[in-house]
Amino acid sequence: MFKRAVWIVIIILITATVGVFLFNQRWFINKRPTPLLGNDAIIYVYLLGGQQTGGGVVSIPYLSTDRGQWNISAWLDANQDGNYADDELVVNGQGARVYSEYRNNFVLDLTTLSITAGQNLPLRVALIPLGTPVTASQPTVDAGELKTMNAAVEYYEFGDLIGLDVTGASVELKRGIAGLFNILKPNLAQAQSEGGGLNAFREPPLPDIRQESMECTPTSAANNLISLAQEHDAGNQLPQNPQDIIDELKQDMNFNNGVLINNIVTGKNAFAQRHNLPIVSELILRPTAQQIAQAIESGCVVELSMGWVRSRSGYPDTGHVVSVVGVTNANGINQVQVHDPATPTGMDTYNLDFEVRAGDKSLEGITYPGWDGIAFIDAMVVECWQEPERARTSVDDSDKSSVEMLVIDGHYFPKYQFRVGDPDVCDAHHYHAGTVYGLRDKTSTDVVSMTDPNPGSCGFGRVREVSVEFIDITFEQSQALVAAIP
Repeated sequence: MFKRAVWIVIIILITATVGVFLFNQRWFINKRPTPLLGNDAIIYVYLLGGQQTGGGVVSIPYLSTDRGQWNISAWLDANQDGNYADDELVVNGQGARVYSEYRNNFVLDLTTLSITAGQNLPLRVALIPLGTPVTASQPTVDAGELKTMNAAVEYYEFGDLIGLDVTGASVELKRGIAGLFNILKPNLAQAQSEGGGLNAFREPPLPDIRQESMECTPTSAANNLISLAQEHDAGNQLPQNPQDIIDELKQDMNFNNGVLINNIVTGKNAFAQRHNLPIVSELILRPTAQQIAQAIESGCVVELSMGWVRSRSGYPDTGHVVSVVGVTNANGINQVQVHDPATPTGMDTYNLDFEVRAGDKSLEGITYPGWDGIAFIDAMVVECWQEPERARTSVDDSDKSSVEMLVIDGHYFPKYQFRVGDPDVCDAHHYHAGTVYGLRDKTSTDVVSMTDPNPGSCGFGRVREVSVEFIDITFEQSQALVAAIP
C-alpha cells in the first residue's frame, strides 16, 4: 500500500512538471485563453506631396485589454523568403499599450526598404513582458504572445492635412508651427540625448479624433478636453458631437489656416469658462521628457507642439500639435506616446533620441516619420482639473477672473463669442456672431442678449470702433453667463 502511494505521488509530480514545461512553450503561448494580438497589421508608407518621406509606421492591433507592462518586437520578411533574421527586426522592444480594439503604431525606417502599396508582407510580432529579451532566432516569449501575420502596405499622404499648398506658413502659426524657431534657427545642431527611466501613461487612453486640414491644434485640444471632462463625470457639459467641440475651439483660438501659439491657452480658457469646466491651462516652452511625464502622472493632460524644419524637399518650416497619451523609455531612449490627429488611428510612439541646440538653449528632438527634415518639441500646453469650491459665503477679489469683453451699447459681451470678419462688403475688419450674451453692466448679474444687427455688412461694428475692456467678473457673474450661453 505504501509503495502504491509513493508511485501516485511520483506520477503527480511528473504530470505537474510536464504541465509547467508545456505552459512555457510557444505552442501553448500562441493558444493562450485570451489572445491579445490581432491579425490585420498595416504598414503605412508616409508621403509628403506625393513623395515618400523615408518613414512610416507598422500598425499592430489588439483584441483584448491587458494593463501589464509590455514591449513589442516585430520582424518584417520584406524579401518574402520565409525566414526572419535578426537584421529584419523593424520594431525593437518598443513600449506597448494593450487595449481591446486599439492599435499601436511604431515608426519604421523605410530608407533601406523597397515596398509599395498593395503588397502583403509577412510580419512576425512578439508581445513581450517588459524587460524580457527576444531575438528572431529565439522567438519563444515566456508569458507573452507570438504571432505571424500578413501586413498590408498602404500609402498615407500628409500634405493636405498640414496645408503644404496653402500660403501663409510662418514660424508663429500652428498648423502646427515651430513657434520659437525664428529665435532658435541660427546655429542649429543635433546631438544624441540620454534616456531615463520613464513610464507614465494616461489610462484609459484619450480619444483619437482625426483632423481636417490644418486643424491639429483644436483637434488635439478636443481629445484632451473630452478625456478630462469624462474623467470627472462632466462629459455632459460638452457638445456631444466632437466636431462641434473642434468648431468652437477654432473660433476661441482665432483659427485662420492654423492657430497662433499665443492663442492656444486663451482659447482653451474661453471654452472651459463657457462650459463651466474648472480647467486651468498653462503654456510651457521647451519641455523635457521628464516634465511631460510629470504632467501626465499628476492627472493633467498635455498637448505637445512640434516644430518641423529643414525639409529635404524644400517645404516651408512648419510643425504639428498632438495629444500626449504617455511617456516611456525603451532600450535607453525616451519615447513619447501620442494620439496624433494627422496619422492613422492608433497610439503613435516617437523617439526623443537627439537634441536640437541653439546657443545655450536645447530642445527635445523627435523622430517624426511624416516629415522629411528635422522635428523638435518647442512647447507643451498642460491642462489640469481644479475642483471649484461648492460653498461660498462671500465675494471678494479672490473670486474674480479677468475676461476680455466687447462693450456694445453699454453692455459687456465676452469677446470669445465673436469672430472677426475680413474686409468685404464692410470696408474693414469687423465683428460677426449669431446671438451673443453679456452682462448688463460691469457689476450686474443680469444677462442681456443681442443678435448680429448687420450680418450682410459690418455686423456688430468695425474692430477699430468697438471698445474692448478686460474686466474682473465675480463667480456669480460667471455662473450667470454660463447658464445663459447655449
